[in-house]
Amino acid sequence: KNGKMDLKKIKKVAKSDKYLYVFFEIPSKECLIIPHKYGSKWWKKATKKDILRVSPCERKR
Repeated sequence: KNGKMDLKKIKKVAKSDKYLYVFFEIPSKECLIIPHKYGSKWWKKATKKDILRVSPCERKR
């Protein structure tokens, strides 16, 4: 948990269809994304910027 966003790991977990939410960290924030809201085409093309745009984030306490 170094606070860096691991794009490959997020995509792998999201594509597995096992989880309703995927939580991840970026420097000083915790974020989540709901993977089933986006299709497999979106996940294939998604960049860090795309994922952050659709992910609500909250400051770490």
